[in-house]
Amino acid sequence: MSVLVNGSPTKDFVVGKGLRQGDPLSPFLFLIAAEGLTGMMQKAVGIGVFHGYKVSDDLLFHTLQFADDTILIGKGNWDNLWSIKTVLRSFELVSGLKINFFKSKLYGINLDDNFLNAASAFLHCGVESIPFRFLGIPVGANPRRKITWNPIVDNMRKRLSSWNGRNLSIGVIAECGLWNEVEWNWRLLWNGDLAQDDIEAAAELECLLSDISPNKDRTDYRKWITNNLGMFSVNSAYCILQNCYSPLTINSNVVDALQDLWANDVPSKVSIFGWRLLLARLPTRKALERKRIISNPRELCCAFCFREEEDIDHLFFNCSISIQVWKKVYEWLDMNFITFEEVWKHFTTFGDLVKSKSLAKARHVIWLATTWSIWRTRNNIMFRGDVFNLALLVNQIIFISWVWFVGRIELNPSFVFSDWCNDPLACILSI
Repeated sequence: MSVLVNGSPTKDFVVGKGLRQGDPLSPFLFLIAAEGLTGMMQKAVGIGVFHGYKVSDDLLFHTLQFADDTILIGKGNWDNLWSIKTVLRSFELVSGLKINFFKSKLYGINLDDNFLNAASAFLHCGVESIPFRFLGIPVGANPRRKITWNPIVDNMRKRLSSWNGRNLSIGVIAECGLWNEVEWNWRLLWNGDLAQDDIEAAAELECLLSDISPNKDRTDYRKWITNNLGMFSVNSAYCILQNCYSPLTINSNVVDALQDLWANDVPSKVSIFGWRLLLARLPTRKALERKRIISNPRELCCAFCFREEEDIDHLFFNCSISIQVWKKVYEWLDMNFITFEEVWKHFTTFGDLVKSKSLAKARHVIWLATTWSIWRTRNNIMFRGDVFNLALLVNQIIFISWVWFVGRIELNPSFVFSDWCNDPLACILSI
Protein backbone atom coordinates (compact mmCIF):
# COMPACT_ATOMS: atom_id res chain seq x y z
CA MET A 1 0.00 0.00 0.00
CA SER A 2 1.07 3.60 -0.56
CA VAL A 3 -0.45 6.93 0.43
CA LEU A 4 -0.71 10.23 -1.42
CA VAL A 5 1.37 13.05 0.07
CA ASN A 6 0.81 16.40 -1.65
CA GLY A 7 -0.65 14.54 -4.61
CA SER A 8 2.28 12.13 -5.05
CA PRO A 9 2.36 8.47 -3.93
CA THR A 10 4.90 7.35 -1.35
CA LYS A 11 6.88 4.12 -1.47
CA ASP A 12 4.88 0.95 -0.98
CA PHE A 13 4.74 -0.49 2.51
CA VAL A 14 3.39 -3.76 3.86
CA VAL A 15 0.05 -3.62 5.66
CA GLY A 16 -0.36 -5.91 8.64
CA LYS A 17 -2.68 -6.52 11.54
CA GLY A 18 -1.65 -6.10 15.14
CA LEU A 19 -2.05 -4.06 18.29
CA ARG A 20 -1.23 -0.38 17.95
CA GLN A 21 0.80 1.43 20.57
CA GLY A 22 -1.47 2.47 23.40
CA ASP A 23 -4.09 -0.17 22.64
CA PRO A 24 -5.88 -1.37 25.80
CA LEU A 25 -4.97 -4.95 24.90
CA SER A 26 -1.22 -4.20 24.70
CA PRO A 27 -0.59 -4.71 28.45
CA PHE A 28 -2.28 -8.10 28.32
CA LEU A 29 -0.12 -9.12 25.37
CA PHE A 30 2.97 -8.10 27.31
CA LEU A 31 1.82 -10.04 30.38
CA ILE A 32 1.43 -13.17 28.29
CA ALA A 33 4.99 -12.80 26.97
CA ALA A 34 6.46 -11.80 30.33
CA GLU A 35 4.79 -14.79 31.99
CA GLY A 36 6.91 -17.01 29.75
CA LEU A 37 10.10 -15.31 30.97
CA THR A 38 9.02 -15.77 34.58
CA GLY A 39 8.33 -19.45 33.95
CA MET A 40 11.76 -19.97 32.42
CA MET A 41 13.43 -18.31 35.42
CA GLN A 42 11.42 -20.49 37.80
CA LYS A 43 12.54 -23.54 35.86
CA ALA A 44 16.18 -22.41 36.09
CA VAL A 45 15.83 -21.98 39.86
CA GLY A 46 14.03 -25.32 40.17
CA ILE A 47 16.82 -27.30 38.51
CA GLY A 48 19.50 -25.43 40.48
CA VAL A 49 21.26 -23.55 37.67
CA PHE A 50 20.23 -20.11 39.01
CA HIS A 51 20.33 -18.98 42.63
CA GLY A 52 18.10 -16.05 43.58
CA TYR A 53 18.19 -13.80 46.63
CA LYS A 54 17.30 -15.57 49.85
CA VAL A 55 15.59 -13.32 52.40
CA SER A 56 14.87 -16.12 54.87
CA ASP A 57 14.38 -19.86 54.90
CA ASP A 58 10.82 -19.40 53.65
CA LEU A 59 11.33 -16.46 51.26
CA LEU A 60 13.39 -16.58 48.06
CA PHE A 61 12.82 -14.42 44.98
CA HIS A 62 14.62 -14.02 41.68
CA THR A 63 12.36 -11.95 39.36
CA LEU A 64 10.56 -8.64 39.87
CA GLN A 65 8.37 -7.17 37.14
CA PHE A 66 6.63 -3.82 36.93
CA ALA A 67 4.98 -2.53 33.75
CA ASP A 68 7.44 -3.38 30.96
CA ASP A 69 10.52 -3.49 33.22
CA THR A 70 12.02 -6.71 34.60
CA ILE A 71 14.62 -7.09 37.36
CA LEU A 72 16.55 -10.36 37.73
CA ILE A 73 18.08 -10.73 41.22
CA GLY A 74 20.62 -13.36 42.21
CA LYS A 75 24.03 -14.09 43.67
CA GLY A 76 27.02 -12.42 42.07
CA ASN A 77 28.80 -15.35 40.45
CA TRP A 78 29.55 -16.61 36.96
CA ASP A 79 27.10 -19.49 37.14
CA ASN A 80 24.23 -17.05 37.52
CA LEU A 81 25.57 -14.87 34.68
CA TRP A 82 25.67 -17.86 32.32
CA SER A 83 22.15 -18.85 33.37
CA ILE A 84 20.82 -15.31 32.79
CA LYS A 85 22.33 -15.15 29.33
CA THR A 86 21.00 -18.61 28.45
CA VAL A 87 17.49 -17.85 29.69
CA LEU A 88 17.30 -14.50 27.90
CA ARG A 89 18.59 -15.94 24.63
CA SER A 90 16.13 -18.82 24.88
CA PHE A 91 13.33 -16.36 25.55
CA GLU A 92 14.26 -14.46 22.37
CA LEU A 93 14.14 -17.64 20.29
CA VAL A 94 10.83 -18.80 21.72
CA SER A 95 8.92 -15.51 21.77
CA GLY A 96 10.38 -13.80 18.72
CA LEU A 97 11.12 -10.71 20.83
CA LYS A 98 14.50 -9.01 20.91
CA ILE A 99 16.11 -7.93 24.18
CA ASN A 100 18.09 -4.71 23.97
CA PHE A 101 21.11 -5.44 26.15
CA PHE A 102 22.56 -1.97 25.49
CA LYS A 103 19.59 -0.44 27.34
CA SER A 104 19.86 -3.01 30.15
CA LYS A 105 21.82 -2.16 33.28
CA LEU A 106 23.83 -4.24 35.74
CA TYR A 107 23.87 -3.33 39.45
CA GLY A 108 26.07 -4.85 42.11
CA ILE A 109 25.87 -4.72 45.90
CA ASN A 110 29.09 -5.46 47.77
CA LEU A 111 30.72 -6.79 44.59
CA ASP A 112 34.20 -6.14 43.25
CA ASP A 113 34.43 -3.57 40.45
CA ASN A 114 36.53 -5.92 38.32
CA PHE A 115 33.81 -8.56 38.48
CA LEU A 116 31.13 -6.01 37.53
CA ASN A 117 33.17 -4.79 34.54
CA ALA A 118 33.76 -8.37 33.36
CA ALA A 119 30.06 -9.23 33.81
CA SER A 120 29.11 -6.09 31.90
CA ALA A 121 31.29 -7.09 28.94
CA PHE A 122 29.90 -10.64 29.10
CA LEU A 123 26.24 -9.51 28.99
CA HIS A 124 26.89 -6.50 26.70
CA CYS A 125 25.19 -4.08 29.08
CA GLY A 126 26.24 -1.06 31.11
CA VAL A 127 27.10 -0.88 34.80
CA GLU A 128 25.21 1.51 37.08
CA SER A 129 25.41 2.24 40.78
CA ILE A 130 22.75 2.41 43.46
CA PRO A 131 20.74 4.59 44.01
CA PHE A 132 19.24 4.85 40.52
CA ARG A 133 16.12 6.49 39.06
CA PHE A 134 13.08 4.47 37.99
CA LEU A 135 10.13 6.32 36.43
CA GLY A 136 11.61 9.54 37.83
CA ILE A 137 11.73 8.21 41.41
CA PRO A 138 15.09 7.52 43.16
CA VAL A 139 15.44 3.85 44.12
CA GLY A 140 17.87 2.74 46.80
CA ALA A 141 18.31 6.17 48.39
CA ASN A 142 17.27 7.13 51.92
CA PRO A 143 13.68 8.39 51.57
CA ARG A 144 13.96 10.29 54.89
CA ARG A 145 16.61 12.65 53.56
CA LYS A 146 15.48 15.88 51.92
CA ILE A 147 18.23 15.73 49.31
CA THR A 148 16.68 12.54 47.91
CA TRP A 149 13.57 14.40 46.77
CA ASN A 150 15.20 17.67 45.65
CA PRO A 151 15.43 16.66 41.95
CA ILE A 152 11.72 15.79 41.87
CA VAL A 153 10.72 19.03 43.60
CA ASP A 154 12.91 21.06 41.22
CA ASN A 155 11.37 19.32 38.21
CA MET A 156 7.84 20.05 39.42
CA ARG A 157 8.79 23.67 40.12
CA LYS A 158 10.06 24.07 36.55
CA ARG A 159 6.87 22.61 35.10
CA LEU A 160 4.64 24.83 37.24
CA SER A 161 6.61 27.96 36.42
CA SER A 162 6.12 27.37 32.68
CA TRP A 163 2.37 27.82 33.17
CA ASN A 164 2.89 31.52 33.90
CA GLY A 165 3.47 32.30 30.24
CA ARG A 166 6.47 32.42 27.96
CA ASN A 167 7.06 36.18 27.80
CA LEU A 168 4.37 38.04 29.76
CA SER A 169 4.88 38.44 33.50
CA ILE A 170 1.35 37.72 34.67
CA GLY A 171 0.43 39.03 38.07
CA VAL A 172 -2.28 41.18 39.58
CA ILE A 173 -3.66 43.90 37.33
CA ALA A 174 -2.14 46.59 39.57
CA GLU A 175 1.32 45.43 38.49
CA CYS A 176 0.49 45.76 34.77
CA GLY A 177 0.01 49.53 34.72
CA LEU A 178 -0.10 52.83 36.60
CA TRP A 179 -2.78 55.29 37.66
CA ASN A 180 -2.23 58.81 36.36
CA GLU A 181 -4.68 60.64 38.56
CA VAL A 182 -8.00 59.33 37.14
CA GLU A 183 -6.55 57.72 34.03
CA TRP A 184 -5.09 54.22 33.84
CA ASN A 185 -2.00 53.56 31.72
CA TRP A 186 -1.05 49.99 30.84
CA ARG A 187 2.58 48.97 31.29
CA LEU A 188 3.23 45.43 30.11
CA LEU A 189 6.48 43.85 31.23
CA TRP A 190 8.21 41.30 29.00
CA ASN A 191 10.87 38.78 29.92
CA GLY A 192 13.52 39.64 27.35
CA ASP A 193 13.54 40.81 23.75
CA LEU A 194 10.60 39.92 21.50
CA ALA A 195 10.76 38.49 18.00
CA GLN A 196 9.10 40.36 15.14
CA ASP A 197 5.94 38.21 15.32
CA ASP A 198 5.77 38.73 19.09
CA ILE A 199 6.16 42.48 18.65
CA GLU A 200 3.14 42.53 16.34
CA ALA A 201 1.16 40.38 18.79
CA ALA A 202 2.13 42.70 21.66
CA ALA A 203 0.97 45.74 19.69
CA GLU A 204 -2.34 44.01 19.00
CA LEU A 205 -2.72 43.22 22.71
CA GLU A 206 -2.06 46.84 23.67
CA CYS A 207 -4.68 47.92 21.14
CA LEU A 208 -7.22 45.56 22.70
CA LEU A 209 -6.44 46.87 26.19
CA SER A 210 -6.54 50.55 25.22
CA ASP A 211 -10.24 50.93 26.07
CA ILE A 212 -10.10 48.79 29.20
CA SER A 213 -9.21 50.08 32.65
CA PRO A 214 -9.46 48.49 36.11
CA ASN A 215 -11.76 49.62 38.91
CA LYS A 216 -10.10 51.31 41.88
CA ASP A 217 -12.85 50.30 44.28
CA ARG A 218 -12.58 46.53 43.72
CA THR A 219 -9.85 43.98 44.15
CA ASP A 220 -8.34 42.33 41.11
CA TYR A 221 -9.91 39.13 39.78
CA ARG A 222 -10.34 37.35 36.47
CA LYS A 223 -13.77 36.87 34.94
CA TRP A 224 -14.88 34.92 31.87
CA ILE A 225 -17.38 37.42 30.50
CA THR A 226 -19.27 34.96 28.31
CA ASN A 227 -20.35 32.97 31.34
CA ASN A 228 -22.82 34.35 33.87
CA LEU A 229 -20.79 32.89 36.71
CA GLY A 230 -17.57 34.31 35.34
CA MET A 231 -15.99 30.85 35.17
CA PHE A 232 -14.30 29.49 32.06
CA SER A 233 -15.71 26.37 30.41
CA VAL A 234 -14.80 24.55 27.22
CA ASN A 235 -18.43 24.62 26.11
CA SER A 236 -18.62 28.43 26.32
CA ALA A 237 -15.38 28.80 24.34
CA TYR A 238 -16.74 26.39 21.73
CA CYS A 239 -19.93 28.44 21.41
CA ILE A 240 -17.89 31.62 20.92
CA LEU A 241 -15.88 30.03 18.12
CA GLN A 242 -19.06 28.79 16.47
CA ASN A 243 -20.58 32.26 16.52
CA CYS A 244 -17.46 33.74 14.96
CA TYR A 245 -17.98 31.82 11.74
CA SER A 246 -21.08 31.86 9.62
CA PRO A 247 -22.41 28.39 8.86
CA LEU A 248 -21.82 26.99 5.40
CA THR A 249 -24.95 27.32 3.29
CA ILE A 250 -25.61 24.54 0.80
CA ASN A 251 -27.82 24.92 -2.24
CA SER A 252 -31.21 23.31 -1.57
CA ASN A 253 -30.91 21.43 -4.87
CA VAL A 254 -27.62 19.93 -3.68
CA VAL A 255 -29.28 18.91 -0.40
CA ASP A 256 -32.03 17.09 -2.32
CA ALA A 257 -29.40 15.40 -4.49
CA LEU A 258 -27.52 14.23 -1.40
CA GLN A 259 -30.69 12.68 0.02
CA ASP A 260 -31.18 10.76 -3.23
CA LEU A 261 -27.52 9.74 -3.18
CA TRP A 262 -27.70 8.03 0.23
CA ALA A 263 -30.72 6.02 -0.93
CA ASN A 264 -28.57 4.16 -3.49
CA ASP A 265 -27.31 0.74 -2.44
CA VAL A 266 -23.64 0.94 -3.47
CA PRO A 267 -20.38 0.33 -1.58
CA SER A 268 -19.86 2.86 1.21
CA LYS A 269 -16.65 4.21 -0.32
CA VAL A 270 -18.58 4.99 -3.51
CA SER A 271 -21.32 6.76 -1.55
CA ILE A 272 -18.67 8.90 0.18
CA PHE A 273 -17.08 9.60 -3.19
CA GLY A 274 -20.45 10.75 -4.57
CA TRP A 275 -21.02 12.90 -1.50
CA ARG A 276 -17.67 14.64 -2.00
CA LEU A 277 -18.38 15.04 -5.71
CA LEU A 278 -21.75 16.73 -5.15
CA LEU A 279 -20.19 19.05 -2.55
CA ALA A 280 -17.17 19.78 -4.80
CA ARG A 281 -14.75 18.43 -2.21
CA LEU A 282 -12.66 16.07 -4.35
CA PRO A 283 -8.89 16.79 -4.48
CA THR A 284 -8.70 17.92 -8.08
CA ARG A 285 -5.67 19.92 -9.14
CA LYS A 286 -7.60 23.18 -8.85
CA ALA A 287 -8.67 22.23 -5.31
CA LEU A 288 -5.07 21.41 -4.40
CA GLU A 289 -4.05 24.84 -5.66
CA ARG A 290 -6.59 26.50 -3.36
CA LYS A 291 -5.06 24.57 -0.46
CA ARG A 292 -1.59 25.74 -1.59
CA ILE A 293 -0.44 22.19 -2.19
CA ILE A 294 0.16 22.93 -5.87
CA SER A 295 1.90 26.22 -6.64
CA ASN A 296 3.09 25.68 -10.20
CA PRO A 297 0.43 26.87 -12.71
CA ARG A 298 1.64 24.27 -15.21
CA GLU A 299 0.48 21.49 -12.89
CA LEU A 300 -3.17 22.61 -13.03
CA CYS A 301 -3.89 21.09 -16.44
CA CYS A 302 -6.49 18.34 -16.74
CA ALA A 303 -5.04 14.83 -16.59
CA PHE A 304 -7.12 13.88 -19.66
CA CYS A 305 -6.89 16.75 -22.17
CA PHE A 306 -3.98 18.83 -20.76
CA ARG A 307 -5.71 21.98 -22.04
CA GLU A 308 -7.97 23.34 -19.32
CA GLU A 309 -7.58 23.69 -15.58
CA GLU A 310 -8.74 20.58 -13.75
CA ASP A 311 -11.76 21.31 -11.56
CA ILE A 312 -14.74 19.06 -10.90
CA ASP A 313 -17.01 20.45 -13.61
CA HIS A 314 -14.34 20.18 -16.27
CA LEU A 315 -12.91 16.80 -15.24
CA PHE A 316 -16.21 14.92 -15.01
CA PHE A 317 -18.51 16.67 -17.48
CA ASN A 318 -16.90 19.30 -19.74
CA CYS A 319 -13.58 17.72 -20.74
CA SER A 320 -13.55 16.38 -24.29
CA ILE A 321 -12.51 12.96 -22.96
CA SER A 322 -15.28 12.88 -20.32
CA ILE A 323 -17.84 13.92 -22.91
CA GLN A 324 -16.85 10.93 -25.02
CA VAL A 325 -17.39 8.67 -22.01
CA TRP A 326 -20.84 10.10 -21.26
CA LYS A 327 -21.86 9.83 -24.91
CA LYS A 328 -20.99 6.13 -24.85
CA VAL A 329 -22.93 5.66 -21.61
CA TYR A 330 -26.02 7.42 -23.01
CA GLU A 331 -25.68 5.37 -26.19
CA TRP A 332 -25.61 2.22 -24.04
CA LEU A 333 -28.79 3.42 -22.32
CA ASP A 334 -30.34 4.25 -25.72
CA MET A 335 -30.85 7.88 -24.65
CA ASN A 336 -29.98 11.23 -26.18
CA PHE A 337 -26.84 12.83 -24.76
CA ILE A 338 -27.43 15.94 -22.65
CA THR A 339 -24.85 18.31 -21.18
CA PHE A 340 -25.21 20.20 -17.87
CA GLU A 341 -23.16 22.88 -16.18
CA GLU A 342 -23.82 21.86 -12.57
CA VAL A 343 -23.10 18.52 -10.93
CA TRP A 344 -26.35 18.28 -8.98
CA LYS A 345 -28.41 18.91 -12.13
CA HIS A 346 -26.55 16.20 -14.03
CA PHE A 347 -27.06 13.82 -11.09
CA THR A 348 -30.78 14.59 -10.76
CA THR A 349 -31.57 14.43 -14.47
CA PHE A 350 -29.75 11.13 -14.84
CA GLY A 351 -31.73 9.72 -11.91
CA ASP A 352 -35.00 10.82 -13.55
CA LEU A 353 -34.45 8.09 -16.14
CA VAL A 354 -35.84 5.78 -13.42
CA LYS A 355 -38.92 7.58 -12.09
CA SER A 356 -40.28 4.98 -9.67
CA LYS A 357 -39.60 5.83 -6.02
CA SER A 358 -39.45 2.14 -5.16
CA LEU A 359 -36.31 1.90 -7.30
CA ALA A 360 -34.42 4.63 -5.43
CA LYS A 361 -31.71 2.19 -4.36
CA ALA A 362 -30.75 1.58 -8.01
CA ARG A 363 -31.58 4.94 -9.57
CA HIS A 364 -28.03 6.32 -9.70
CA VAL A 365 -25.99 3.11 -9.85
CA ILE A 366 -24.85 3.74 -13.43
CA TRP A 367 -24.12 7.44 -12.76
CA LEU A 368 -21.99 6.57 -9.73
CA ALA A 369 -20.22 3.79 -11.63
CA THR A 370 -19.39 6.25 -14.42
CA THR A 371 -18.05 9.04 -12.22
CA TRP A 372 -16.21 6.54 -10.00
CA SER A 373 -14.53 4.97 -13.05
CA ILE A 374 -13.58 8.38 -14.48
CA TRP A 375 -11.94 9.33 -11.17
CA ARG A 376 -10.06 6.04 -10.90
CA THR A 377 -8.86 6.33 -14.51
CA ARG A 378 -7.66 9.85 -13.85
CA ASN A 379 -5.67 8.68 -10.80
CA ASN A 380 -4.16 5.76 -12.69
CA ILE A 381 -3.01 8.11 -15.44
CA MET A 382 -1.41 10.46 -12.92
CA PHE A 383 0.21 7.99 -10.54
CA ARG A 384 0.72 4.82 -12.59
CA GLY A 385 1.35 6.25 -16.02
CA ASP A 386 -1.61 4.46 -17.63
CA VAL A 387 -2.84 5.46 -21.09
CA PHE A 388 -6.48 6.42 -21.56
CA ASN A 389 -8.56 3.76 -23.36
CA LEU A 390 -12.18 4.71 -24.05
CA ALA A 391 -13.44 1.21 -24.86
CA LEU A 392 -11.79 -0.26 -21.76
CA LEU A 393 -13.27 2.45 -19.53
CA VAL A 394 -16.81 1.96 -20.90
CA ASN A 395 -16.55 -1.81 -20.43
CA GLN A 396 -15.39 -1.20 -16.88
CA ILE A 397 -18.41 1.03 -16.20
CA ILE A 398 -20.78 -1.64 -17.53
CA PHE A 399 -19.17 -4.39 -15.46
CA ILE A 400 -18.91 -2.41 -12.20
CA SER A 401 -22.51 -1.23 -12.39
CA TRP A 402 -23.59 -4.84 -13.04
CA VAL A 403 -21.66 -6.13 -10.02
CA TRP A 404 -23.19 -3.47 -7.75
CA PHE A 405 -26.66 -4.03 -9.11
CA VAL A 406 -26.69 -7.82 -8.89
CA GLY A 407 -24.59 -8.24 -5.75
CA ARG A 408 -26.30 -5.59 -3.60
CA ILE A 409 -29.71 -4.83 -5.09
CA GLU A 410 -31.09 -7.78 -7.06
CA LEU A 411 -29.91 -10.90 -5.27
CA ASN A 412 -31.92 -13.35 -7.43
CA PRO A 413 -31.99 -11.77 -10.88
CA SER A 414 -34.14 -13.14 -13.69
CA PHE A 415 -31.69 -11.83 -16.26
CA VAL A 416 -28.02 -12.36 -17.10
CA PHE A 417 -25.07 -10.10 -17.84
CA SER A 418 -25.85 -10.01 -21.56
CA ASP A 419 -29.28 -8.57 -20.72
CA TRP A 420 -27.60 -5.86 -18.68
CA CYS A 421 -25.27 -5.04 -21.56
CA ASN A 422 -28.18 -4.73 -23.99
CA ASP A 423 -30.80 -2.88 -21.90
CA PRO A 424 -29.78 -1.89 -18.33
CA LEU A 425 -32.85 0.30 -17.76
CA ALA A 426 -35.14 -2.66 -18.44
CA CYS A 427 -33.19 -4.71 -15.89
CA ILE A 428 -33.56 -1.94 -13.27
CA LEU A 429 -37.27 -1.54 -13.92
CA SER A 430 -37.81 -5.29 -13.59
CA ILE A 431 -36.90 -5.49 -9.88
